[in-house]
Amino acid sequence: VQKRNCDHYVKNEKPENFASAKRREKERLQLLKVAIKKGRKPKKAKLCETNHDVDVENMNSNPTLLNPHEDEPNHIHLHDNFKGNLKSHQLAGIRFMFGHIVVSRKYIEDSQPGFGCVLAHSMGLGKSLQVVAFTHTLITNDIIKAALNVSQTRLDRILIVTPAITLSNWSNEFKKWCPRSDVKWYLISAAESQPERLAILQKWNKKGGIVIISY
Repeated sequence: VQKRNCDHYVKNEKPENFASAKRREKERLQLLKVAIKKGRKPKKAKLCETNHDVDVENMNSNPTLLNPHEDEPNHIHLHDNFKGNLKSHQLAGIRFMFGHIVVSRKYIEDSQPGFGCVLAHSMGLGKSLQVVAFTHTLITNDIIKAALNVSQTRLDRILIVTPAITLSNWSNEFKKWCPRSDVKWYLISAAESQPERLAILQKWNKKGGIVIISY
């Protein structure tokens, strides 16, 4: 799998797996709709377990829509920086993360936590870019900002903890896709002294943004 490119991997998925993933994703979205209306968490929401494209309703007509389970006034779209630069499985992955971490605008307004998730695509399928696009949208989207104004939830402080060997890769992805004029992001590496690291974390804690740090 690691030696295949994304298009080859997606095209060669078995049809029955695709149909199964499509059905599970539709079931999950329906459960989210019901849960949001009732103001509670869905107890039986199923995760999408495959690495390929999930062609659910609105995916083709609105590929950058992250919350199709909500009414149109609350629709949240991927930031324009990423439109046309992501493959279909990456768009599905970002929507998957949004549905399990953020869930909906109402969840933000009610200060309800999400569920968390594991994005388990194989190496080389662009997980880092998916996370970059997802976090960038969380911080810059106007609908999310409006929801946060009436919420006790904070989505403007994001911490990315990664092996030291991949720090430069993460830094390059953010340099390419996230101008610091849009999103404040900080890299903490072995080059910074303890006082410098502390100063960065204090600034991040107060003003928000994204911190990339190793363990």
